[in-house]
This record gives sequence, structure tokens and C-alpha cells, in this order.
Amino acid sequence: MRNARGFTLVELIVVMVIFMTVIMISASAFEKILFQSGHLVKSSQAQIEEVVGLEILRRDLEHVGYGLPWSFQNSFTTPYTEVDVSTDTPVDGIDAESFNDTPPSIPRAVVLGTSATTGKIINGSADTNPGVDYLVAKSINVSMSPAAQRLAYVNYSGNELSNKSFIVTKNAQDDIVDGDRVISVATSFSSTMGDDRQLLMNGTNFFYVANGSTPPSDAFKPTGKEQRVDVYGVDHDTDLRMPYNRADYYIKRPASGMNPRCNVGTGILYKSVVEQGDYTGSTGYIDYPLLDCVGDMQVVFELDTSGIDYGGTMTYVDGLASLSAQDIREQLRTIRVYLLTHEGRKDTSFSYPVSDPNKAIVVGNPNITSTGRVWKQSDMTTVFGADWRNYRWKVHEIAVKPRNLYQKQ
Repeated sequence: MRNARGFTLVELIVVMVIFMTVIMISASAFEKILFQSGHLVKSSQAQIEEVVGLEILRRDLEHVGYGLPWSFQNSFTTPYTEVDVSTDTPVDGIDAESFNDTPPSIPRAVVLGTSATTGKIINGSADTNPGVDYLVAKSINVSMSPAAQRLAYVNYSGNELSNKSFIVTKNAQDDIVDGDRVISVATSFSSTMGDDRQLLMNGTNFFYVANGSTPPSDAFKPTGKEQRVDVYGVDHDTDLRMPYNRADYYIKRPASGMNPRCNVGTGILYKSVVEQGDYTGSTGYIDYPLLDCVGDMQVVFELDTSGIDYGGTMTYVDGLASLSAQDIREQLRTIRVYLLTHEGRKDTSFSYPVSDPNKAIVVGNPNITSTGRVWKQSDMTTVFGADWRNYRWKVHEIAVKPRNLYQKQ
């Protein structure tokens, strides 16, 4: 034991330096692993949100025009108002009432805001992103109400003395139930296309309250075997302000509740359903957030101007203001929505690649520059900040062929 030697001070210091170096390297690697893990978790979460939100939007656009009347009866004496709200509701810089279709105008299945100041993402005159599209979809089932997913029909049953027609149910989940506010739309098989799908009414009301034990009044029944009357549930327990539902889609950054991982220039993609009934004292909309961290939305329509013949050259436009409801039914083939978003949070170790400063990001079809939006690098810096390249930007494209407009037979 007298000859046993310990460690010298120099040896201990060397060992400690080596040990500390290993710990520092390991800590740095562990920190990177944690950061990458967090980024992957956030990215996975964002991708799940994208799938859900984009699927809702895709479904709504696929069903634009569902249940809309193509004509009104001459006895229609109760014009309705789709939206009656204050300025800058639901989003700054937009007049939501400008998208209304009020009788005698037939409701258009889809409308787009095209103003140069459309779509302020951040409220206030100083922080805006002009040029973001504002999309309006009209159909029965664009509402989240269960009643809006229900459908039935009234089959003609009668004789020379009485009309005994009643709502036919199928004992299925989508049957009309008592208390549903419903409309009747008649299709006359012998009429021309322009006269098909006529909204029935009794002179003062265009809807009635479904009651399984009480047949609808004659005004809402077929007049003979040459007619078929479809019955659509629009809402439940709430008297209707219009004979269909409407939803507005836009981007807005709320005053609070924004996901902290989102770039400061981005907002939330909302679906806002117009309330039925008298919405005095409320905003007039029921808001549903669909997608976080959205910096732009551009909508492009593919039109076949040959109309119902389905043989013309496709035309790509970013607005439908010049088209009537019938024009839209006959010409609209595809709706394309482009959304600029980013995955995960800011990553200082990442730099978004830019090959052309004048075309940093294209929100639209790169081959059709007359539609959509081209973001210059300077524009990205102005709207999304000097650190915008530290985000993983991506452009989602949704291409939808509406299923409820006029189809060639």
C-alpha cells in the first residue's frame, strides 16, 4: 500500500476537461434531437390539421349548388336577405352583403371577392395583406347543422278530388325528422332546363316545419305525376331567413388565440356559416377554424364557355362576377383553391430556397400567370418579416369538380 500511487492534479484536470467536453457534445446533440423531435411533432400535428381542414373545404366545394332553386314561383312575395351585417364583418375590408343574391335574383352556387383590398389578414389599417381571396359557397349542406344533411321527397298521391301526397321516408339516418325546417323544390320532367328545380312556396313562406303526422300543405306538394318534389332539411328549430345555407371562407388573424408557432404575417383559414333566423345581437356568423398558419388563399375557376355541350376550350378566371347563376351552373367545371401555409415553427437552421427573387413563391398554377398570385422575395419580407425564409412554406392545391351543378345527361 505504501507503493500505491493516486492521480496527480494534472491528470484529474485532463480527465475533467475530457469529461466536460463529452457532456457538452452530448448535450448539444440531445438538444438538436429534442428540437428535431419537437419539429416533427409540430409538423405531424399540422399535417393532421391540414387533412381535416382541407377535407372540409373540399367537401363543401364539391357540393356547391346542392339544393339551390333554379327558379322561383310568381307568387313569391317574401324576398329574403342572405347576410345583413355591419361593415368589416366577418373580416376587415370586406362587404359580406355584396355577395348576396336576393329575389328575383337566383342564388349563385359560388361567388368570389376580387377587390384589390380583399382579405386583410391582420385587423387594422397598418398590418394588411391585400389580395387574399374571399370565397362564398351556397348550398343546403354547407351548414354544420344535422338537419342540413337530411333529404326526402314528396311522391304524388291523389285523385281528382284531393292531393294526398306526403313526405316519403326510408327509415334511414338521413330522413327528415319532426321540427326540421324544410323547403320543397319541384322538378318538372317536361320543362326546359331553365325552368327546372323551382322553389315551391305558399305565397308567404318558402319553408315549413316537418311533421310526420301532418302532410305538407298543397303549396309544397307536386301538382301531378309529371312533377317530383324534393324536400331538403335546412335547419332545425330555427325559422329560415333564406331557402339554403351559405358559408364564407377567408383568412384572418384573431386578436388572441393564434398558434404561437405561426409566422406573424399568417392567420387562420375560417369557414363562417351564416346563421338562419333572426340573428340580432350576434355577428350573424358561426365561425369554424379550419387551418392555422395560412398566409394566402387564391381561387381559380375553370370554365367551359361552350356551356352544357362540354366541348369548348377551358378558360381560367379568378372571378365570376360577370356570370349569372345559370352561367355558373352551365360553365363551371373545376374550382381550384391554392393555400400558402408553413409546416412546423421557425427554424433558424433552415433557409427556404429561392432561385428567382421575382418569383419566390407562386400561389397558383405557375404556367398560368394571369390567375393566382406570384410572391416576390421583397413581398414575402414585407408581409411575413425578415426571417420568413426560416419557415418551411408550402402551397396546397385543392382541385374540385362540383357535383351538383348542371351535368350533361
